[in-house]
Amino acid sequence: MSRKLAVFDFDGTLTRHDSLIPFLHAVRGSVRLGYGMMKSLPWLVGYALKCIPNDTAKQRLLRYTLGGLPLDRLQEAGRAFAHNRIPTMLRPDMMARLRQHQAQGDDCILLSASLDLYLVPWARMVGFHNVLCSSLEMNKKQRVTGQLKGNNCYGTEKVRRIKEYISRPGCCYGYITAYGDSSGDIPLLKFSDEGYMVKNKINKTN
Repeated sequence: MSRKLAVFDFDGTLTRHDSLIPFLHAVRGSVRLGYGMMKSLPWLVGYALKCIPNDTAKQRLLRYTLGGLPLDRLQEAGRAFAHNRIPTMLRPDMMARLRQHQAQGDDCILLSASLDLYLVPWARMVGFHNVLCSSLEMNKKQRVTGQLKGNNCYGTEKVRRIKEYISRPGCCYGYITAYGDSSGDIPLLKFSDEGYMVKNKINKTN
């Protein structure tokens, strides 16, 4: 029997703004975050000017802010961020849309370029079926390198992840609805049966 799948982006879709910088601030504080952003500035400016890919700029920032920290410390910080900070960032209209899909019995997936450190514990709290997102690489001493493990979950990578997810044995989805807010979500919205671009309002794209 086929089921319906609802796919939600996180930053700017379920939340009012980006979550990575607030998380980095929660972990490192103002001074260390400011230092990391200064060190990453050429890559951040290059990304803003569309000269440098999103994942390159992001990994530079992660390297200069989180590189070398123990994984268990970051996991603890991620759980605290999920419980205490994310609830203050959420969009009521989009959380209502999530609850609507859940009430209808749809499988709901969180698909985001943000980090699993805080997305996974938060997604469990609100009842998502699964989370597909970006993760940090670790070394043998269980410290993060600042590099991403695999590809940044952005743009066409989101479509690849969803295709891989729905092709698993036993999966049978007859209809996919997707929500996003930026150009990085357009491939996903086009791939879905029903796509919504979320800005000030929820606008159907297909």
